[in-house]
Amino acid sequence: MIKSVVPFLCGVLLAAAFPAWAEMALYGQARVSVDYLTNDDPDANTRDYTAAIGGSRSWIGLRGGERVRETLGVIWRAEKYLSLDNGAWGGGRDLYLGLTGKAGTLLAGKYATPYRLSSDGLDVFQDTRADFHGVIGNIDGEPVFGNRMKNILFYETPEFKRFQLSLAASPSYQDRDSLPLNRKDGGKYTFSGAVVFDNGPLWAGVSYSLLMDYVSSLPGYKAAASGNASATKLSLGWDFGQGTSLGLILEDAKNGARIDGKAVARRAYYFNLAHISGNTTWRAAVGVLDDLEYRRNSGAKHYAAGFSHALSPRFDLFGVLTLTQNGENAAYGLVADSDDSDPVGAAMGRDVMAASLGLVFRFDRPL
Repeated sequence: MIKSVVPFLCGVLLAAAFPAWAEMALYGQARVSVDYLTNDDPDANTRDYTAAIGGSRSWIGLRGGERVRETLGVIWRAEKYLSLDNGAWGGGRDLYLGLTGKAGTLLAGKYATPYRLSSDGLDVFQDTRADFHGVIGNIDGEPVFGNRMKNILFYETPEFKRFQLSLAASPSYQDRDSLPLNRKDGGKYTFSGAVVFDNGPLWAGVSYSLLMDYVSSLPGYKAAASGNASATKLSLGWDFGQGTSLGLILEDAKNGARIDGKAVARRAYYFNLAHISGNTTWRAAVGVLDDLEYRRNSGAKHYAAGFSHALSPRFDLFGVLTLTQNGENAAYGLVADSDDSDPVGAAMGRDVMAASLGLVFRFDRPL
């Protein structure tokens, strides 16, 4: 794919007349690490620490596009996870077909929601044990928001004075593969929208997500009265222009359940800092999860520090140390998002820690 399509990974719209093109590219990342993990589990029959090889956040993809009119192009993408630790294929990532041009971009398939895309660029520990999805979009240890959705219809406007609007809807956030045919079938839809502003040094986004009639996967909430899960997020990023950048996220979220007449809702705060020094990038992050409305001492604090050192333009050595401190009635673990096939769970009221040292290789080659 030509360079004008690459920025689409960050949700940037193609919005101008295209040169004649029809290309395809192979791309992805291979990531593997040696991890030391502990969840401070009080169960005497369970080991509370382990050393493991982690490789589930590797993936490979194909993308392509073709101009079909002077100002209209067709684009497509197909990505799939793979695990370098056990040699197995994982689930699908982004898989879609769409149109892009002066009127915007319209996609159908599986893709990240606008809610997720509005802050993805602020995740300085993306695809590691310190990924910010352990905090952002997470309610009581369950990654509810910020995921890729199947059967999504996604639209993004052209950029206007540094602003862009994106909207999406899907009927299948709980593995539904089709629209309900009548009212009694219910409406397990998701709706998501975001407005972002990007003028170079400043990135700002406001996003909203709604999951209708959401039923939590956590056993404690399955029998509770359920309703619509919703979340609102403010994302801010600033690049100082000398290799230093920071990010700040504020999020209010609820999973739709009610316990003792109170919503299962919480507020989260996340702050990170990154600094490039030569071939090394240093990173640090702090996240705070407030108590759930219905349960005291159910908050958590998340800390992360790490580095990546460029051995070549495509090959990095990285290290990460992360800790989640849970309140007496909290069980937040370490998770990359709902696609994470190897999360680190937490026992109630116990801390979770991970230390990783690994390698990542990123590639992008036209075919």
